[in-house]
Amino acid sequence: MSRALLISFMAMAMLLLFSAAFAQGYDDCKQACAADRDTRNMACPSPYDDPSAGAERRQCIEKNQAAYKECIKQCPAPPPASSGDQLAPPAMGY
Repeated sequence: MSRALLISFMAMAMLLLFSAAFAQGYDDCKQACAADRDTRNMACPSPYDDPSAGAERRQCIEKNQAAYKECIKQCPAPPPASSGDQLAPPAMGY
């Protein structure tokens, strides 16, 4: 009986560790979205190679920004800010 309890406890612990390892916080997700956007922006046409590519580059960057916003929507919700997280104004030091 104790062996079955130990095995079930270990299985539950492994599942929790497995899910915690793949859990992604809001900040990590936001950074991943930004990195993906920046990578796609580098693939946009360069105005230095072709001066007439300005409009095409602008459209490419706007499309990447829209994809970034969609990516952010897929991120887990950020934790709610508590009143203790707000910074107090600095002391005036009179």
